[in-house]
Parts: sequence; structure tokens; C-alpha cells
Amino acid sequence: MALVAVVTGANKGIGYEIVKCLCSRIEVVVLTSRNAEHERGGLEAVAALNDENLFPKYHVLDILDEKSIFKLRDYMSSNFGGLDILVNNAGIAYDATSTDPFAVQAKRTLMTNYQGTKMVCDILFPILRPGARVVNVSSSMGWFGHLTTETEFTAPGDKIRAQQLIDQMSSPELTEARLAELMEDFVDSAARGAHLQQGWPGGWMAPYAVSKMGLCALTRLQQRRLSTDPREDIVVNSVHTGSVTENLGQWTTEEQPSQAALARCARSSVYAALLPKGTNIRGEFLWHDNTVIDLVKGPLPSFM
Repeated sequence: MALVAVVTGANKGIGYEIVKCLCSRIEVVVLTSRNAEHERGGLEAVAALNDENLFPKYHVLDILDEKSIFKLRDYMSSNFGGLDILVNNAGIAYDATSTDPFAVQAKRTLMTNYQGTKMVCDILFPILRPGARVVNVSSSMGWFGHLTTETEFTAPGDKIRAQQLIDQMSSPELTEARLAELMEDFVDSAARGAHLQQGWPGGWMAPYAVSKMGLCALTRLQQRRLSTDPREDIVVNSVHTGSVTENLGQWTTEEQPSQAALARCARSSVYAALLPKGTNIRGEFLWHDNTVIDLVKGPLPSFM
């Protein structure tokens, strides 16, 4: 049976490079994007790959639109009978020049990077076939240790609360419902200007960091749940792609890096997408060089 992959947010950047790599390795790759034609839309991306003798399929996918996700699910089921590889790459990040209020940045970033990705998983996981691989594209900022090592605390108790957040997100007793509450707590405390006092990080990267921490925690929960699924050998991992500034969405003005840098950053996602049958890399956090990193203790290798 032909392997079938879906890559979200794949019309440009790292997602595009992931599609490009997968097209040369497996039979069917579906490139998805929020827009078919607007702002380097998905159809333009597919045409560019066709020029390189690579022939992905295309389907619109807005990860914030439940109906859009269901349409993709139905398309995959009716045309391919299921799904073998899901790479959750779609996401946004603000840059340091944004004038949007911190509370707005927190809400929109968590809504997209955490809640949107989770909704995609919740709807598409039922059509995963035995042996499927899921890749949640995270970031170096997804490492839990940043909460206590990088944050500038305003009071002694703030660091204690930050450690409590780490303990909760890494707890074997954590549930998806409790994780959702933690993510909502960050958004709510950001709206009140009380996020630092709650142990959450501050600064312009904080919303992105919290969204990726949440995604890494969710990955572990998803693997725990799938380990008891009657479909055998379904694996979920999160990855750090490497240090590169990328235009992730409409709320950032950063220029995209070179194609060579993006191709390098696609490697960890492709590695995780093609892990062999029976792999013991399950529910892990992978660095850009494919090293498995302890989400709580580290240590973190080079960022380059």
C-alpha cells in the first residue's frame, strides 16, 4: 500500500521543504495551506514543485476552521483510505517589532499553534493507519526548562510558580483537559498583565514559547493515548527544526531565510516522519540533529 502524507502550512518555508523531501521518498504527499492562490498560495507552491518533477497533491486547510479540517479528513479517507504521515507544521509567530498588545499576541498564538494543531489531530487521528507517524513541529523554545532558566522574575515566588508549571506539564498524571487549562491560564493572565506572577515567561517571544511548550506536552499525552490504541505502532513526536527566522504568518514581518537554511531545518521533521517500524522514539522531543532531548532536564545541545 502506498504511503500517504499530509503536511500543514506547506506553501512556503519549512513546510514547503518538508513536502519537497517527502515527495522524493514516498508515493503520495498532500500539500496544504490556508489559501490556494493568495500570498504564495498552495497552487503556486505545487506548480513550483512540479517544475522540479515533484508532484504533490493539494488541498486547502485552515487549521482554525473545523469544517476545513473535516473536508480534508473526508478527502483523505475517500481518495486514499486513510493517512500514514501527518506533519503539523502550520503556525504563527510575532516578531519584536509588532505593535499588537501582548494579550492579543498571546491569544492568537495559542489559538493557532496549540489549539489549531490539537483540533487537526483530534479530527485526523481517527483515519491514521497502523504504523502511522505524526510530527508536531515545535521549537527550541518548547523546552520546559526555559521557564526557570531564561525568565527574568520580578519576585522570589515567581520562580517557584514557574517550577510548578514545569512539574504540571511534565507530570505522568497530566491530562489533555488539564493541559488546556494551563494554556488558557497563560492567555487569561496575559490579558490581566499577571503572567509573570503566575510563573509564565515575558517578552515578545513568550506567546510562541508557551504555545510550543504546550505542543510538546500534548505530544507526550497523544503518544500515551495511542500506545493503547488497537492500531499498532502509531508514533507521535515533536521536533525542533533548528535556529532560523521564518515568516510564519500574517502577524509577523520577518523576512524568510535562505532556501538552504530552510532545507536544513526540514531534516528533523522528515526524519521523524519516516521513523522505522517498531521505533522506540515515541512521544519524544527531537533536536534539529535528531537527538532526543529530555523536555525537563535537557541538556540542550547547540542551537545551530
